[in-house]
Amino acid sequence: TASLVFVVISAISAYLSISSLRSSAEWVTQSNDMISLAERTEIELLNAESSLDVYLMNGNEALRKNCSQSLSKIVPNLQQLKKLSAINAVQQNNLDSLEVYARLKIENMQVILRSYQKNSKPERYQSLLASGEQYKLNFLRLNHHLVSTERILLKKHKLITANNGLKAVAIIVLSSILVFALIILM
Repeated sequence: TASLVFVVISAISAYLSISSLRSSAEWVTQSNDMISLAERTEIELLNAESSLDVYLMNGNEALRKNCSQSLSKIVPNLQQLKKLSAINAVQQNNLDSLEVYARLKIENMQVILRSYQKNSKPERYQSLLASGEQYKLNFLRLNHHLVSTERILLKKHKLITANNGLKAVAIIVLSSILVFALIILM
């Protein structure tokens, strides 16, 4: 009966260790997803701005559409980032600030697009472009902070995952050896 108790304890220990390993691996995946989505969001903002700049110079409708498509992806990406970081108050605060500047930049570019469609003289939009530049710079600064914070978390999660992996292997190997020894002694 002592052997059976030991086998049950070993199985529970192995299960808990593997569960902890799986949980820490999920944190690694989440951090990677956060970094990737934050970087894609930045690319969408920069793509929208580049498309807008060239559209203002040549009036190419394809560029206006490209700008609008990129703009339409930014807020949903930020909302997805908020879901991914739901239990991280620091990242939630970072995302709240990031969203403010994203919305300001989006609104700024949408005003420019609407105004340009009514009166296609790009020089009239220089002040709007200047304020939009500040929104973009603040967005980029905050997004880089978000990503660097997440990279720090990723390193921690990877270390925890590696440690949990070693613990799981050690528990399983030790349990197997002891169970084998108990079987031989019986």
